[in-house]
Amino acid sequence: MVWDLREAGVRVPEDVAFITLWNQTAVPDVAGMLLCPDEIGRRAVDWLDSLMRAGERGLPAHPATMHVDLTWQDGRTRPA
Repeated sequence: MVWDLREAGVRVPEDVAFITLWNQTAVPDVAGMLLCPDEIGRRAVDWLDSLMRAGERGLPAHPATMHVDLTWQDGRTRPA
């Protein structure tokens, strides 16, 4: 989207700051939050492995969730 803004004549970050809130891959020079799909996948496999080793089957009586923090990537699309 930042490229669309620039094509429309908007100066980023001089006219408007831009950050991405959900980026799966690091885009050079674009500030924002990076989702870490490799880490999420690794933790999901570890969790599934632990459930299988514990003999867990079916729907859990008390569902749980897993959280992986996003990582901030600084970039030139936001003011200094």
